[in-house]
Amino acid sequence: MGTKRSQIKNLNVADGWLLVKPIIQNENIGGLVKPVQYEDKSDYGTVVRTSREDIKEESIVYFNRYAPIKQEFEGEEYLFLRVEDILAWTL
Repeated sequence: MGTKRSQIKNLNVADGWLLVKPIIQNENIGGLVKPVQYEDKSDYGTVVRTSREDIKEESIVYFNRYAPIKQEFEGEEYLFLRVEDILAWTL
C-alpha cells in the first residue's frame, strides 16, 4: 500500500464536501495567533481534498467549529466539512 499522503490524495470527496486538516490552535495563521481559550475545537484548517473549483486544495478555511465530521486516517485527524459550513477561505 502507498504512503499516507498518496492514500489521502486518492480520495474523492462527494459533491459539496471538503476534507480538511485541522490547524493546531496555537499555530500562527497568517500573523493571527489563536487565544488559548479556543483550544477545545479547531475552526481553521487546510483543505486537503475538495469537490469545488472555487475552494482550492491547500487553501486555509475558517468554518463553523461544530460542523465537522472527524475522521482519522493513519493516526492523523481530518475533518469532513460541508461547503455551506465554510465561512471564509484564502484564495
